[in-house]
Amino acid sequence: MTRRRAIEQIVDTSSDILNLISESKVNGSTGVEDFTSWLHTERGIITQLQVLFVLSVLLYAVQVVLGWWRRCSTNAYLKHSLWMAYIINTPLVIYILGLARSSPSSVASQLLQACAFPFVMALGSTNAMTAYSVDDNKQYMRHFIQQLLRVLSLFAMWRANETVLRSSSFLVPLLYLFLTALLLSVNGGRIFASMTASSFLDKQSRYVQLHMKSEHTNSTEYNPVTLHGYKYPFYEDDYDHQDTIITLDMVWCSNEGPLGTSDDGQHLKETCLSFSLFRLLRRRFFGLACPEAKSRKSRLLVLDGLLRAEENYEAAYRVIEAELAFAHDHFFTSCGSFNTKLGNVIILLSIAKLVIYPITILSSIKDFIHNKNKSSSSNLTGTVIGGGFDPVVTALVVMVVLMALEVLQLYLYLSSDWAKVKLARRSIYFFSKQIRQRWSIWSIFGADTCFGMFGLFIYLGLDRHCNKLPKILGYWQNKVGQHALLKDLHGRSYIADVMGSMSGCFFGRCLEFHPLFSRGVVRSGIKKPYHIQLTSEVKVAIARTLRAKRGHLPNGSSSLQRIKPSWIRWAFDKDYHTRTMLIWHVATEYCDIARSSGGDDDEEEEDGSAPNRSIATTLSCYCAYLMAFVPGLLPDEELDTRITFQEVRLEAQDMLSRDTTLHAKYARMKYYREQPSDRERTLIKGIRLGRKLQVMGDGMRWKVLADFWTEMILFVAPSHNAKAHIERLASGGEFLTHLWALLFHAGILERNKKG
Repeated sequence: MTRRRAIEQIVDTSSDILNLISESKVNGSTGVEDFTSWLHTERGIITQLQVLFVLSVLLYAVQVVLGWWRRCSTNAYLKHSLWMAYIINTPLVIYILGLARSSPSSVASQLLQACAFPFVMALGSTNAMTAYSVDDNKQYMRHFIQQLLRVLSLFAMWRANETVLRSSSFLVPLLYLFLTALLLSVNGGRIFASMTASSFLDKQSRYVQLHMKSEHTNSTEYNPVTLHGYKYPFYEDDYDHQDTIITLDMVWCSNEGPLGTSDDGQHLKETCLSFSLFRLLRRRFFGLACPEAKSRKSRLLVLDGLLRAEENYEAAYRVIEAELAFAHDHFFTSCGSFNTKLGNVIILLSIAKLVIYPITILSSIKDFIHNKNKSSSSNLTGTVIGGGFDPVVTALVVMVVLMALEVLQLYLYLSSDWAKVKLARRSIYFFSKQIRQRWSIWSIFGADTCFGMFGLFIYLGLDRHCNKLPKILGYWQNKVGQHALLKDLHGRSYIADVMGSMSGCFFGRCLEFHPLFSRGVVRSGIKKPYHIQLTSEVKVAIARTLRAKRGHLPNGSSSLQRIKPSWIRWAFDKDYHTRTMLIWHVATEYCDIARSSGGDDDEEEEDGSAPNRSIATTLSCYCAYLMAFVPGLLPDEELDTRITFQEVRLEAQDMLSRDTTLHAKYARMKYYREQPSDRERTLIKGIRLGRKLQVMGDGMRWKVLADFWTEMILFVAPSHNAKAHIERLASGGEFLTHLWALLFHAGILERNKKG
């Protein structure tokens, strides 16, 4: 009986559990069905419109703000957020307009539909970002197609709900044509920017190419300090009349107006120099020949002009920073269109939008309140108020955000170097008698005669003061990535390694895909890099080395030539520069770990060794960072660089797998006995070199390492992979790109084959 009763209790309990599960399933399915049906109600549709509308406006704000900010940041979350805003926003807006088209005809729906007009206009005219990557510029017609789809969706929504022009008079088609032209014209700057960033087949670029073929031979008298005789192209308005073309020496020899002798005038001239150099650098991206590179004139521009004195080194780097900022804006934003004949039109539309936005939205809010009070339907009132947020609040949020973003974009342009270049160009036109005789005052200030008055207004009211506006954003992050092969060997988190093992099992066993560089618990992955501020002493040391070598780029061997020339045979690999950098990186880390762990035999560092140590360790870890994370900028093949780095890293893991502290790592390397099979291993060569350097005094040791790394970073800087350098500009920039551009203007396009 007892057993039978126990069985009955178990059966009853199981039945109760099954009943509860079935009831929960029914309730859950009922809840989902109720929610789905609610989404199709009038209140649900209005709520969806409000939420999605605000979300789309926020994505637009992300695109505007982060589109400018990404040249100053390496943050991964910033890149992912920007990519999401760049990809999702247009389909989301088209979906919102389609949802509004099918929404019930209520005053709340009409208010949100009215807000769509200024938002579609804003989406088409943003100049913060035209491309996420360089290759996106090749699809320049995509901007037009996207804007066309948005406009058609907008008109379809209006037509379906009859919220605009219920009359069928002949004025309706004309107004639609006007609105279509207005909405599509705001996209012209973006299309122009993408076209010029993806092709060199335009008159302006063609002129630069033809002009530079003869520039270095036509002007025999030149001065690299005053830039007299440097007739680099600055601006061309009429290619058929050479006397209307502005060259760089014309800008630098002018001392009138904003180009005067004051500090602001000097900074404006530096900006113009950066712009002119950017136009020359742009040819590298398209693989065009640079005939002036072999001339003595180009080399003296950098060595005796920009780098004429140590107190002028910062100005030289500042010129290169501004040049690469021009390059970033040219390839990833539509700022370049401001410096063309479209500029005044774009600014005019921007100011007009600041008037259109509040008029459209405030008038729509007024009609909404009037219709709401007029309506006697309590159901409608409940829909309006109960549909989530008040539609008036949504409309006001949209208006405030759009106006704030428009003001921000206008200010960012007026405070940018593009506006300064335009100011200098107008100043030359105005004060140059030779040009003024050919061009009227309207041609100087306007895109065309009809915009001449407005161009004069912009010059007198806006452009003239742009040279004094404070900048919100810098040119780049001014930081260098760091990775220490030995110190960061055990730095990755355990969770990341576990996830690596799981993903390796999935891809390897299920998909039969075996990655070349697997990571997991047994073989931990590479620790994420960190970035430190680029100090002036590093910049000065590199500039001093470049000027002392007079353009000759040794591979670092001269640092040993004076002391231990016999070491060159095994401390340098003439075929693979990656191995040479790894040998010296391990040696530099060995010396640094020895000092940090208290293994240095010297009592204290000699005077003057601290700066050299900072230079050596910074550049050593920066080169390791490049090998691990940005190998495309280095001279060896990208895959070879990755494989070589991983091989040395695996060697280090095998040797130092149990040594997690710096003291333990130093002891293991210091007392390691080389085997005959170790003589050609890169890691062992680095440890051997570190031991030999450790015998020297602090002053000599760090001097040798600092000299090596300043020579090596210059040696690896020349590159034909301009696309990789341009792509990095949108991720905070790389210091190696700045050296690449500096060497290009010195006529150094490739490294010395003999090292």
